[in-house]
Amino acid sequence: MTEATLSLLLLLLVLVVTTAAQTTSTCTNSDPCQLSCVGCANQEQVHDPEDCHNYYICLDDQPIPELPLTCPDGEHFNYTIHQCVPGDDCEGCVSMSAVCHYQCEEQGNQYATHGQQFDCSTYTICNSGDDLITVTCPPEAPYYDGTGCQTDESKCCSCYSYCTSDDLGNLIYDPADCTKYHVCTDLGIPENFGTCPDGQNFDPNSGKCSSAIPCSTPSSCLNKVSPDGCISRYTCQEFGVEAKCRTQCLKEYYYCTINDIGNIVEPFPCQGDLVFNPENHQCVPVDDCPFPSSFMSLNTTMLSRKV
Repeated sequence: MTEATLSLLLLLLVLVVTTAAQTTSTCTNSDPCQLSCVGCANQEQVHDPEDCHNYYICLDDQPIPELPLTCPDGEHFNYTIHQCVPGDDCEGCVSMSAVCHYQCEEQGNQYATHGQQFDCSTYTICNSGDDLITVTCPPEAPYYDGTGCQTDESKCCSCYSYCTSDDLGNLIYDPADCTKYHVCTDLGIPENFGTCPDGQNFDPNSGKCSSAIPCSTPSSCLNKVSPDGCISRYTCQEFGVEAKCRTQCLKEYYYCTINDIGNIVEPFPCQGDLVFNPENHQCVPVDDCPFPSSFMSLNTTMLSRKV
């Protein structure tokens, strides 16, 4: 293929993708540090982990090699909705495993701080001796992110699985989802996970899935906000509605009745072309929502409820 032909093909792909900016994305990767076209349809866009202003186009489950495209001036690529959006400022790839630790790690004669696994408001300073100092974040910056206290809950170090040296080669449970488990191949936060069959939960004692084991997700880890600002598994704790993503306008939201309290619920869709506004908790036209919008795939058998 000549360079001119390749350039023409790329231009045509960009035009097709641009005209389909509001179509449903089928991509399944939500890791900002991974370049992946897994689950993506042909001609879908995926982010460039090296530069949040760039993106790739997917063909046959693979990004077109060596051809990252750049968003227009004044825009950056939103990796959760797979589009360029207004605003030049954006955060690059930050791997949680690089900053979150649940045990002291030696750095010369010093030790790094580490987050409490089930409490995002505190962290521990590890001295070179045996003394441990526990610090509580202040109210104005209540969430510890692995380096310090800040205001973004999605950057919390709490409720992540963590592989210690004793866990290598074994399966460990996911504190935010009792149906999942992780394979420990390296120290730190594991990337690989498995899901138990329907009706079963993971037993951390036996290292196996079992229908006899009740869900033991700590209350502090329910409804964990992922780094993309979304809650993928929602347990009702009170009557009302909750945004599936706190910084995006999606068609889906969570709806809890009195009978749903304590149970996991599936997301409900807004009617028609409306999207859910995380600020006022209402379904609104796309143009009335202050966050980037995306049309998520929906279960067509799901009943729609008005907010």
